[in-house]
Amino acid sequence: MSTFFGASSDPTTAHDLEDEAEAYLLRLVASYLREAEPEARCRFAASVEALLQADSQ
Repeated sequence: MSTFFGASSDPTTAHDLEDEAEAYLLRLVASYLREAEPEARCRFAASVEALLQADSQ
């Protein structure tokens, strides 16, 4: 979540993303999360964590 709500207002500059598609996707998700209900943000974060855990196994 810090990728979207970190110190930088633009998540793409914080991580020096080189891929335009990835940068666009991060901006799109950040925009959604700013407008989403707190419950939706929690579900999103839980889903991302589950995907990361499944990928690491």
